[in-house]
Amino acid sequence: MPQHYKPRTYRGVTFKRPGQWNVRMKAHGRNYHLGSYHDMKAAARVYDFVARRVHGREAVLNFPDENELPRGVLLADIMLLMKRKGLL
Repeated sequence: MPQHYKPRTYRGVTFKRPGQWNVRMKAHGRNYHLGSYHDMKAAARVYDFVARRVHGREAVLNFPDENELPRGVLLADIMLLMKRKGLL
């Protein structure tokens, strides 16, 4: 792979290293780290899930026609994360 290669990313998703995608969101004037995932699209879906709950109809989403968490990501885990971060 060329050194200048930068994988396509989604809103709120950053590439950390091969096989690891971080999810970040800005809300309430602060930046929040929402976890690391092995799949870029799974990370983007987690971002969308949280964005819908934090920003409502104003949320800018990666997959506006989908409304589900990726396989292997538990709703309870995401809700607990949001509560710990003060997003609920």
